[in-house]
Amino acid sequence: MRLLCDKVRRCLISCGEPLPTPAVAMPSISQHESMYVDRKNYFTSQTIDITTENTMPQHMQSITDPSLRVRRNDLAGQTRIATGQGLPRVHIITTGGTIAGRGKSMTDFGTYTTADMQHEEQLSGIRSSLEQIAAISEQPFRNIGSPDMTLKVQIELQQMVQHALNREDIDGVVITHGTDTLEETSFFLDITVCSPKPVVITGAMLPSSSHSADGPKNVIEAVRVAGDHDARDRGVLVVFNGKIMHGQTVIKADANMTDTFQDLHGTLGQVIDLQPEWFRLPARPNGLGVFDISHIDTNKRLPEVALIVGHSNISPRMLKAMFGYPDHGWDGVVLGGMGAGCWSFPFRDQLDQVIGKMGVPVIASYRSAHGCVRLNEIYGLPEWTIRSGFLNMYKSCKLLEVCLALDMDKTDIKKRFGDNRRLA
Repeated sequence: MRLLCDKVRRCLISCGEPLPTPAVAMPSISQHESMYVDRKNYFTSQTIDITTENTMPQHMQSITDPSLRVRRNDLAGQTRIATGQGLPRVHIITTGGTIAGRGKSMTDFGTYTTADMQHEEQLSGIRSSLEQIAAISEQPFRNIGSPDMTLKVQIELQQMVQHALNREDIDGVVITHGTDTLEETSFFLDITVCSPKPVVITGAMLPSSSHSADGPKNVIEAVRVAGDHDARDRGVLVVFNGKIMHGQTVIKADANMTDTFQDLHGTLGQVIDLQPEWFRLPARPNGLGVFDISHIDTNKRLPEVALIVGHSNISPRMLKAMFGYPDHGWDGVVLGGMGAGCWSFPFRDQLDQVIGKMGVPVIASYRSAHGCVRLNEIYGLPEWTIRSGFLNMYKSCKLLEVCLALDMDKTDIKKRFGDNRRLA
């Protein structure tokens, strides 16, 4: 019903017809504004206890919040487009990946060279199509495979994205990215970029030189979503294979198929015939806010986090091999446990002996695609570890890196992960 009403309203606006008076009182523009906090002007302070009621901005809350049932429209952008004053202004940032890959032939699907095409080539075949739906500007960032998207590179990408969003002549940003670590970059940007404007990440599973390359369609649809006024205030989005997903909960579920990305809580919408159709607002089960990383110097040493993945025959000796010497260099640890964070008891004993006294934060997460680690008592897991909640082991690594880069102590880190347990 709401989608139908929205379409009727847009049609009336485009035809210059007056809008009908609603049967119920609708909030004024000022009331609409009060329902949301502008991400551009909001930074979560390191000293705020996000477990306290009402400390989280309303646009970060779950879909269960009744105040989020009224969407905030980009009134200026909607009026400009409806009156024919111009197309949405979308800035495209390229980073490399398979979408910039090139093979020796059109059937070279697997042995192509990643990030082989230069920035000018990547959009050359679809530039005319893009210019029909948006006034585009372009900016190269890197031309690398996404396995090389380190924390340093991600911070520098965030700085470029934030600078673009702060410009008044840009309505939204699209980032082309390799798929291997796209879910990590999208999560990182979602908790660090501060703007109500849309940020959309996309990529490709097939190189641009192949038959039926998926990159061109993904980019066109990503630009369409970034220019849609209903994409505002939704955080970072991932558009891939016609699906609109939330950057905080998206995962790469298949190593080979073009329909690789899934949203753990269901897609936010779809792009059908170049029209974004929205189903829901994003939910953030861990209640994460936005971190101010503007002062982080990437020329200095950045934190390093060790990821240990559990399996049925894991040896506790690996803990001594990784941490059993003074200059091990690790600033934190993430445990990708079996099931809901479970470990063997011999591994737990070594964890207590080797890491428990070191003082570094240890995050207990899970190795599966879906799940939650919250319980006080978990098989083979010490109580002093910090529970990751709904964040899988990869996203837990990224959040822990951000917390450490901001010099947070273990108490603050525990709050950021939404671990509210009171331990004796």
